[in-house]
Amino acid sequence: MSASWIVLPVLIPLLTACLTACVYRSRLLSSVVSCAGAAVGLWAALMTLSSVLKTGTQVTAFGGWQAPFGIVFVADALAASLVVISAIIGVAITLYSCADLKQRPSYP
Repeated sequence: MSASWIVLPVLIPLLTACLTACVYRSRLLSSVVSCAGAAVGLWAALMTLSSVLKTGTQVTAFGGWQAPFGIVFVADALAASLVVISAIIGVAITLYSCADLKQRPSYP
């Protein structure tokens, strides 16, 4: 896994939100997109943690700009562990919300 993949735990929820906004009229489709996005986000977080534990701290600077002028993502063992915990909580919340929405009426 390259160091540029450490941005996936940020990009996947963003893309999931965009896709869910596009299919908001279909409750089933939005639930499927949300659950799939949460699962893929958890997978990306676990892959990031695995990569960090194997190779050590990873750093990605966007556009080649270093820290004072650009955006830099750094993944160490603690940060990757916290991302995994956040992804697990996100999956649990997503599954609960999808189950709860099946019981409530929909409003246009």
